[in-house]
Amino acid sequence: MIRFLDDLPHKLRVELSMLIHSKMYSSVNFFQKKDRSFLAWISTLLRPTSVEEGKYIYKEGEEITESKLLNIISLVFFLVKGACGYVLPRYENKVYLHI
Repeated sequence: MIRFLDDLPHKLRVELSMLIHSKMYSSVNFFQKKDRSFLAWISTLLRPTSVEEGKYIYKEGEEITESKLLNIISLVFFLVKGACGYVLPRYENKVYLHI
């Protein structure tokens, strides 16, 4: 679906992206009270994904400039549902902070 959107004219891609992500804009605090122009700009950059329980989103030492999950240049994660934590691999992957 993401590649399909990339092939559309810019204005249509923005409108579809706004529609696709509209639920997230109302449920994620970061997006609330943001201008429509900001939401329109960021909507084409968002790549929703889910991560299975017990899987890592990011591992210490991995390149931050590239994501295996999303194949994009920079990353910001919004936790919409579920829980996650920071772990220290050098200490047997013990969770030291829950989110």
